Amino acid sequence: MISRRGFAVGMAGAVFSGRALAEGSASHQALHRHIGDAVVPIIKEWKAQSPKTPGVAVGIRFSNGHVWNRGFGVADLRSRRPMPANAYMRIGSVTKTFTGTVLLQLVDAGLIGLDDPLSQHIRGDIPPIPDAERITIRMLGNMSSGLYDYVDIVEPGNDPSAEIWTRPFTMATPRELVTIGLSRPPNFPPGQGWSYSNTNYVLLGMILRNLTGRSLSSNIRQRILKPLGLSDTYCPLNTKFQYPHPEGYSLRGPDYTSLARMTSIHAGSGAWACGNMISTPQDMLRYAKPVATGRLGRASSR
Repeated sequence: MISRRGFAVGMAGAVFSGRALAEGSASHQALHRHIGDAVVPIIKEWKAQSPKTPGVAVGIRFSNGHVWNRGFGVADLRSRRPMPANAYMRIGSVTKTFTGTVLLQLVDAGLIGLDDPLSQHIRGDIPPIPDAERITIRMLGNMSSGLYDYVDIVEPGNDPSAEIWTRPFTMATPRELVTIGLSRPPNFPPGQGWSYSNTNYVLLGMILRNLTGRSLSSNIRQRILKPLGLSDTYCPLNTKFQYPHPEGYSLRGPDYTSLARMTSIHAGSGAWACGNMISTPQDMLRYAKPVATGRLGRASSR
């Protein structure tokens, strides 16, 4: 998720690699028992330590193609219906891997270079960026640009730009998100440190849109979702959420001890290229190997 306070607590799907557990299992039934003995106690312990999280879906895909997928906790605090094993959920910052993959594909196509200065690609609605001639595209991707993370500006009353977090059901433009990040000084000079910043990936999304003349969602759909057959993964364009799905919740200020219902937030309210996508655990299991092994782009650009 994009927020350290849990932008959508309870809507995360966990994906694991389980080659070791699969070896030596005589049958699917025995394998499921083996996985349960190893994984379920871990999930229960985590749930006990995270009592504010209503539910979680866990998926494990083995090297032989076998999938283990279970839900824990509840999908809705009102009805108390159980968390389904496979349903539509926000995948938060896993969205960054889609944005990054499209970037690497455009590098392969010669449309952009990882060591290009950011200043070379500032046009359209991208605002002026301090030190843009020293920040490279690679620095945006690997979080070494120094640009301040707009997500950290969330405390009501501390900054006027925090207003964006009080209206999660309305649209915010990528330019607004970047402008919020630019309202604070950089964390360090370009390339002189590391700091996780969602501002970097909103900028990358804007650059990819300018380079291709197509929306980010269209690029992701045509370049990744269709080739991999990820039919249950999409970039929402509004507040609609495909069903079935668990309800989404966010820890609410000022003390962040209570939960607010956040299922139908607007797709552009605070995430976009860094965290707005929706998928299912099983689609994510199908996606994990291709993106991890570089199947979606040449090794030269990884």
